[in-house]
Amino acid sequence: MLRKHCFVLVIVLCVLVLVPACGGGGGKTEQTEVKPVKIGVIQSWSGPAAGAGSLGDFNLELVDWLIDKEGGILVGGERRPVQWIRYDDAGSVAQDAVGATKLILQDKVSVVIWGGITTAQLIGVASVTDPAKVLFATYGSDKTVATDIKWMISTIPFVEQKVDLVSQVVSELFKAKTVALIANDVIDGRYAMNLAKDLFKPLGIKVVSEQYIPFSVQDLSPYITKIKYGNPDVLITNITTGQYGTLFKQILELGGWGSMKTIAIPGGELNLRQLPGAQGTYSLTAYVEGSSDSPGARAFEEAIAGKMQDSGWAAKSKSLNPTETLFTAALSAVRAIEFAGTDDPAKIAEAARSGKLEFDTPMGHMRILPDGTNDLKSFLVQIVDGKAVRVAFARH
Repeated sequence: MLRKHCFVLVIVLCVLVLVPACGGGGGKTEQTEVKPVKIGVIQSWSGPAAGAGSLGDFNLELVDWLIDKEGGILVGGERRPVQWIRYDDAGSVAQDAVGATKLILQDKVSVVIWGGITTAQLIGVASVTDPAKVLFATYGSDKTVATDIKWMISTIPFVEQKVDLVSQVVSELFKAKTVALIANDVIDGRYAMNLAKDLFKPLGIKVVSEQYIPFSVQDLSPYITKIKYGNPDVLITNITTGQYGTLFKQILELGGWGSMKTIAIPGGELNLRQLPGAQGTYSLTAYVEGSSDSPGARAFEEAIAGKMQDSGWAAKSKSLNPTETLFTAALSAVRAIEFAGTDDPAKIAEAARSGKLEFDTPMGHMRILPDGTNDLKSFLVQIVDGKAVRVAFARH
């Protein structure tokens, strides 16, 4: 009797094992592997601007949080994970081209993002991505460069609009007669300041000091001394976040600016407002934390709140800041892929430059125009007690 029961049990177990293997009457049970969508990331993790890479990683985690919340990137009706493939350009234009080549030919990425921190570096990346017809999504560039590169999109307000706003602020809000200029000694810095000088000249505003500094310089006291000697009404700046920290610190040590006002062209109020000595500084930005109920701003702030639950990310937030420009450029690659409905690089590039790509960002709802530019606008804020306060005036 026991032997009979054992025989029946063996048959039942065999049936349980064989039925799934047979497909349960024709239905498929095997799960196919969901392949990630590959996005190439070119940034500086070493060299004179090595901090850009750490800041980039910090913000990519925010994009990952948002994508995970959505269940993955939606490609042709299927949710898929994103794989960020990084290349360290070490601040070198030559390495930007090398990195873009590797990412496209070897890693087979669908989109390339960021591309260093200067226009020269962006051009280095685009020299490879454009002939390959691979979308290059970046967070900066002047308008003339953006429109010259066929398969690039830029996702922040352009420097031309920012400098025009600066000229309005200096002449109409401050009613200034003299200005000093200080910027990084790169194409971007000189281009912005040359635009400013062209706008100031017919307004009768005199430039009493004009200085350009390398990224590697951290002691700004000689530059500050020259600025103070010129005694301008307004100081207009376009330098790195690290150099702003040094600038504010050394200004305080040298007795402060007195009645002189300071304007930071790059924006990034989240970075500037926490720096000691930033009190009273004016900045150009398209996003102020907690001031907008737009879907993109809410999603960005929800991602920040979500990541703050991660003790490791929260610890990094003491020295790094969420940055709307880095976040938006990375997010634009995701939205372009979703809009195209494929991971095919050429089709993504075409879709992104169709004039029909639009999505929510921390800076508002953005549409990518057919020439690769966008419709975002900067506005003026002032750092007051660690917060960015929007400043309005007649023309603005």
